Amino acid sequence: MPEISIILAAYNAEKTINRMLDSIICQTFSDWELIAIDDGSSDSTGRILDNYAGKDNRIRVIHKKNGGVAAARQDGIDSAEGEYTIHADADDWVEPDMLEDMHDVAKKDNADIVIADFFTDANGKSIITIQQPTSLTREDVLYGLYAKGLFGGLCHKLIKKSVYDKASAFFIPGINYCEDLLVLTQILSRTTPKISYIPKAYYHYVVNGESLTQKVSADGLKSMRRFHKEAIKFLPDDKNYQKVKNSFDKNEFTVYFTNRLYSNRSELQEEYRRLKPILLVSSGLRWRIGYLCIGLGWTFLAHRLIRF
Repeated sequence: MPEISIILAAYNAEKTINRMLDSIICQTFSDWELIAIDDGSSDSTGRILDNYAGKDNRIRVIHKKNGGVAAARQDGIDSAEGEYTIHADADDWVEPDMLEDMHDVAKKDNADIVIADFFTDANGKSIITIQQPTSLTREDVLYGLYAKGLFGGLCHKLIKKSVYDKASAFFIPGINYCEDLLVLTQILSRTTPKISYIPKAYYHYVVNGESLTQKVSADGLKSMRRFHKEAIKFLPDDKNYQKVKNSFDKNEFTVYFTNRLYSNRSELQEEYRRLKPILLVSSGLRWRIGYLCIGLGWTFLAHRLIRF
């Protein structure tokens, strides 16, 4: 059995997937398997994956009908045979010593979860994002994910496969917004894992200029709302997390407004009145003025002020 299972969900990624695959093959740590899920790609992604698998028997390819990234990641977890798991996305890439360093720390500390920093790559520059939690307790890590700027992605976290099983954690099909954060929330709320941190970045997240908050579809908004609804089930019921739950309402309202999804002015005004205390307290000055403009019916000006 391999030590580490790398789970790579890919959809129409023919332009970038070679870079990720090459960066995995070049790892200084060799005891890994790559489970690559071709999520119903209509381009040459599946063929590229099959070509790599034909040259390296550590690579397994699953071809499936398109079902979204959450279902693809779950297929990877279900197929994983390694003691540890880590996820990857087809448009990103990793440093060659990532697996070796993270595995060394996991073994040395007997850790269930190893968190590292990561790079954000945009406009030809790589910027390190520090991911050191306030403490390594599950309580502080969980709160940090929702209120202290820790990132919920699983691509810079090495996690024991047994932790998924102990927490009965799984990716929910159809929730493709923060689906990895939702799984991590399940793990941290249901188990008490030993957590370690490496003050070094390995994973390169490549910014492509698209996000749910910038351009939303009906399915995307539905996915975001389902994430909020599911996450609330696992978050503690105290005043600190009430602010987090309020932010869910604010985010939904703002995405609806910025994408002009309210069917009429009456519906917009009704939602604004319901959420006014949250909107005006938890926003910066420009956005507060924008929200006030909504209340006054000045939606044109509000759209100029409230934007991502």
